[in-house]
Amino acid sequence: HWVLSPRIRQQVRLPRQNLITEVRGAGPFDLVLCRNVVSAFDPSTARAVLEQVAGELAPDGYLVMGAYETAAHHSPCFRAVPGLRGLYVRDPSHRAVA
Repeated sequence: HWVLSPRIRQQVRLPRQNLITEVRGAGPFDLVLCRNVVSAFDPSTARAVLEQVAGELAPDGYLVMGAYETAAHHSPCFRAVPGLRGLYVRDPSHRAVA
């Protein structure tokens, strides 16, 4: 139900990244779509991936995870956006790994 204006659409980049090896230095990202992925990792890998994503996310950026995944269970780098299941922002009180 969402349509981007042509002006914004020209600015959108959809790179595919290997979350384990290719995240550092790839950002900053305004939006990271990571739906139903992190739950497949063991807890230490999930935490490492989310910390790297947090380090590459723009300060006002968003992380989208699956509706039943929770970034907070894996990393203190993110906090949930109230009322929007699966949407996260960086927790400003947590220093992300850069």
